[in-house]
Amino acid sequence: SDVNEIWYMETAGGHHWVAQRIPDDAYVIAPNQTGIQEIDFNDPEHYMYSDDLKEFAEKNHLNKGRKGFNFRDIFG
Repeated sequence: SDVNEIWYMETAGGHHWVAQRIPDDAYVIAPNQTGIQEIDFNDPEHYMYSDDLKEFAEKNHLNKGRKGFNFRDIFG
């Protein structure tokens, strides 16, 4: 975080990660579980992620829902 924005980041296995920008009018409560859910890969203003995140999940058949990309369901 800095004076302009806050990002919440989570890792999956150390090499794969996702970060979600926290809106100015919001806050995060971070319990001991994965919190980031649906990722919009076409929205770089609000999401950042490791380069091979989607490919890793597809290659290892981790996205059981096959609808969207829910980080919590896949890696949590």
